[in-house]
Amino acid sequence: MEFLYSKYSESHDILLLWGENDSIFTMELASKFKEQLVPKAELRSISKAGHLVMLERPRVFNRCLREFLLLLQQPRTTTTTTSSEASL
Repeated sequence: MEFLYSKYSESHDILLLWGENDSIFTMELASKFKEQLVPKAELRSISKAGHLVMLERPRVFNRCLREFLLLLQQPRTTTTTTSSEASL
């Protein structure tokens, strides 16, 4: 499966929350998506979760989403966003 790059990914911050045990879309695929979305994509892997990470680990999912949204509200000092991959 190949992600089609668009102008959307250039102008918007993107958060990819991925279950480490996702057997449908693997972490390898998630990393490829992120590479195509750079520089405004952040990939965060969530341990002990599969494809339905928002149902399997709702508190962790919501915390990650909340942190991301709070960061979007902060004023920016630069035009680039750092990307990170964190295991939770």
